[in-house]
Amino acid sequence: MKRVAIISLIALPVILFCVFVIWPPDVFSGARLTLGSLRLPDGQSFSVVQYWNHIDFYSTELQHLSSDGHSESYTLDGDDHKRWSAQIVADGLNRVVTVEGYNHVTVPY
Repeated sequence: MKRVAIISLIALPVILFCVFVIWPPDVFSGARLTLGSLRLPDGQSFSVVQYWNHIDFYSTELQHLSSDGHSESYTLDGDDHKRWSAQIVADGLNRVVTVEGYNHVTVPY
């Protein structure tokens, strides 16, 4: 019984670290994961992409593809923690997009 308790005390922090700080498959795959996307009626699209940057945890970016095919990328956080989803909100009145949880970045469209 004591052995199970010791293993549990070691395993729990490791599991929590993997779920909330890094996800091991991200480190080895190099994948760019889309956490959320939004397509506007005029053809513009926005995506939140996150990837393991091999230096300082995760980089999270907002990628904007305009209707004419022009692409821009905005860094939301260069030292982010693992995220599983993101919500992009368009403000049609002011013609800006924000990503919830990253209120310091607004992107005009």
